Amino acid sequence: MQHSIAQVYTTVGIDITSKDNVKIGTEFFAQDIKNKFKSLGKKYTAKVNKPIQKQNPIAIQLNDNYKKFAFSDETFELEGHGTVQYSAKLADNQDLPNWIEFLPTQRAFLIDTSLKDDVYELDIIVNAKNTNSTIDDQFTLVVDHILKDFKETANLILNFATDLNEKTVLTSNLKTQ
Repeated sequence: MQHSIAQVYTTVGIDITSKDNVKIGTEFFAQDIKNKFKSLGKKYTAKVNKPIQKQNPIAIQLNDNYKKFAFSDETFELEGHGTVQYSAKLADNQDLPNWIEFLPTQRAFLIDTSLKDDVYELDIIVNAKNTNSTIDDQFTLVVDHILKDFKETANLILNFATDLNEKTVLTSNLKTQ
């Protein structure tokens, strides 16, 4: 039983090892522990104040090889204690690719454009947490807006050409009938 008492104390930091508690018996001791933990029942909330998606998440060129995007320090609001810690991963729960680094203290993503190939955007989840609360925000980071614009324009042209071809075939089929 002493081992269990020590585990509770080291886990949550509440001293429940008074001599009176140990002498009163297991049932009363358990009730005393329950009463002491009632004070820990506070609910802490966390919310996204400024979603990253609404912060225009487009990486800006720093130099020939690097781009950077940083989100606002007002993005998250967490109740509770402790310093806010940030982490990031892809929306499919995979690690970020090796060509993008998340800098938690700067709330920023650093992109090595020389290694990214033809990727132009990534779906990312940022997690913010402190001792008592945690929250996620998902957004799409545009790492290469020129390539994105090019691919979107190419898709528009392809769709237009496909529609035009279908209409031309339909028109010529009507004329031959």
